[in-house]
This record gives sequence, structure tokens and C-alpha cells, in this order.
Amino acid sequence: MFCNKNLLRQSSLIKSFAIKCIFYTIMCFQSVTANAQEAKTILAYGDSLFSKDNLDDGDSFPEQLESKLKELGFIGNVIGAGNGGFTSGQALERIDAVLDSNPAIDLVILEFGGNDMFQNISPDTTYANLEKMINIFNDRKIPIFMAGLIMPFNGYQGYSNRYNYVYTELSEKYNLPLDPFFLEGISGISELNQPDGIHPNKFGNSLIAARLSPAILQTLIDIERYDEIQSLLTKLNAEPKVTDDLVNSLNVEKTDNKKNILIFGDSLVAGYGLDPEFAFPAQLEVKLKEINPNIIVYNAGVSGDTSSAGMARLEWVLSSYDDLDLVIVLFGGNDALRGLHPDMTRRNMDKMIGILKEKNIPTLIAGMVAPPNMGQVYGNNFNSIYSEVAKKYETALYPFYLDGVAGILELNQNDRIHPNEDGVKHIVERLTPIVYEIVSDE
Repeated sequence: MFCNKNLLRQSSLIKSFAIKCIFYTIMCFQSVTANAQEAKTILAYGDSLFSKDNLDDGDSFPEQLESKLKELGFIGNVIGAGNGGFTSGQALERIDAVLDSNPAIDLVILEFGGNDMFQNISPDTTYANLEKMINIFNDRKIPIFMAGLIMPFNGYQGYSNRYNYVYTELSEKYNLPLDPFFLEGISGISELNQPDGIHPNKFGNSLIAARLSPAILQTLIDIERYDEIQSLLTKLNAEPKVTDDLVNSLNVEKTDNKKNILIFGDSLVAGYGLDPEFAFPAQLEVKLKEINPNIIVYNAGVSGDTSSAGMARLEWVLSSYDDLDLVIVLFGGNDALRGLHPDMTRRNMDKMIGILKEKNIPTLIAGMVAPPNMGQVYGNNFNSIYSEVAKKYETALYPFYLDGVAGILELNQNDRIHPNEDGVKHIVERLTPIVYEIVSDE
């Protein structure tokens, strides 16, 4: 079956082709852009977590972030605008003065809410104040990177539960990059905090900066890339000339049995600790090609991703692939390992599967199980996520991705968390019949 040669359709295809050429040309120069960019100014606007209170020069988060960014090729500076004790309401009152004092900002990192919680301010008030600040930044055309303060699970289902949604809801509503929990990996570790046990010390700030700097640098690159694409698109003719040669070059013959599978997830998908050819997507493709040589499996795994991170990049990932016959979704392991609230994982999984359902993309959920040390209450709450979401959207479910591998030393790497080559093969053997049945029915 060939593409329709209707003139308007071809014109649309030509524009799409031109846009893709521009996009991939810019992508090829991404590393150059990162190292040869014009100097940028980042404003870190937050409470005491962004301040220099009780720290020596160079030890605060904004200072540590600037250092880590420069190690990655960043040119510019990070301005610290941390205000000890500030609530989101006080930050809103001061925001115009801060921006007037710093008129040339290329990106703002926004972090408030901790003091709201300590002062029992309603999460809805925090939401409203942060939203007003976001709108002020948008009016001034200043891009935003949100640093959230999502609390780890502590069994309390009331106030903190609603508080957790403030950041993810705003991030989704305004399409903002989000780090869901700024203190991730630092909170509760005495060696990484000041004596009060709340504020990171030099080493804590250094670790946070090291974790966030790639995402922040990528945000700056994405902003530059977007601006370049828009500039180049304005130079294209409104209706490019359609020639027979170009029309024929766009004709793509499709075979009935060609299948495209995308595996979207965390390190279990990315292939942490393995050579690329031994990662789950690669091994699954090899096994499926024994049955149908026209099956392609794409790897969209990012090591360390929580379900929140997956939710944040889902639309972008889907926009990068055409004609998907199946998406396998595998998230939650990092949520449980970090003690993140199960309701957050449930909400993110629900959102992701809902988006795939709206796009009519067949989906297989690969479930996870909470570690036993998290306790029965946490485990029951977490473990029910996948079956509930699968039932709601009538989606295929493989209940536990690591079934038959978890806890077996010879099938895991030294960390006893990630499968080794043999462990992945074992998973592939179990999942291949299920995956093939789904794509064969399409």
C-alpha cells in the first residue's frame, strides 16, 4: 500500500520532511551547542534550600550547580536568590523585585513549598501561589525548571498526599520540566545535611547539583533548539513546490507484517550494567525476529527514572516514533526504592496509560513489586497499582517484570537489583509469547 498522491497531502508531507531535516540537523550539533553556546544566566529562586545560610562561600546549591554545569560545558552563571524561611506567599510578593533586579534571565529554577508545609499552609494555597509565579515568568518569557518537594511515603494519607500533587499538576498543566523531589537521596542522611537535619551541607548540595545539572543543561539546549527551529521554519516557503521526483521519494511501501514496538521505562529497559546488545529491548527483538523478521523494538529507557520522570517525557518520546504497534511500559522500581508515595506512582501510571489509550496505541504494562523492607502497608498500596490501572484501561498486564529473576543471585548483577545477561534472557523467554500475541492481533 502506497502513500496517497493527493497534492495537499504531499505538500503536508514535504513540510513534515523539511521540519524533520531541520530538527535532525540541529540534533547533530547538540554537543556543539552545549559547548559553544552564548553565555546564559540562570536564576535559582527558592527558600533556604537555595540560600547561603550557615554555609561557606561556594557551598550553596546555586554555587555548586554553576560549578557542575561548567564541568559539562556550560558558559554563564547561576544567580542564587534563596530566602531563608520564605513561604510561597512571601516569594510571590517579592518576585517582581527579584526579576527587576535581574532583567536578563535565560532560565529560572523555581523551588518553594517546604516552609508552607512546616507552617501548615494549605496545599491549595501553595498551588495558587506557585501558579501565579509561573504566570509571571511566562509573561516575561522566562523558561522555568521546577524543583519539587514531594514527600516520601510515611503512611499519612491526608495533608502530605495532596501536597505531593502540587508540583506534578503544575508541571503537566504548563509543560514544565520537573525534578519531583529536590532532596532526593539527601533527605534523612546525616552526613549530607547540616546539624538541623533539614538543610543540605556542602556535600549534599554537591550531590543534588550533580544529579540536576544534566537535566538543567538539557533544558537550556532544548530552549535553544526550539528557538532555532522556529527561526528556520519562518524562512521556509509557505507552499514548497511539489515535483514528481520529490513525491516519489516520499512514497513508502508498508508490509502487512511489519511491527514497531517501543519499550518505555527505567534502567531495566535502558540496560544498566549491560552492553547494549544484551539489554532487554535488544534481546526481545532478537527473539521476536525468529518469528517475524520485520519486527523492530525501540529502547526508550532512562536509568534512574521514576514514574514522574517517565510521565514528564512520555509525549516527547511518542512524538519521536511513528506507527507504533505496541508500547511496553515499565516504571515503578525507583519509586519504591526511594520510598516515594504509592499514590504518586499510581497517578503517574494512570496518566501514562490514559495518554496511550487516547492515542489508540496498544499497551502492555510490566508491573513491579515493592521490596519487602518497605512494610506491608506500603507493599499492599504499591503492588495493587498495576492491576488497577490495567483493569481501568483494559490494558494487557504482565504482573511482575522480574518474576523468576528477582532474588536469584546467578541471574542478577552484583547489585542484586538489575538482571544480568542470563536474567534478561529468562525474562525475554517469558515475555516473547505474550508480546507476539499482542502485535499479531493488531
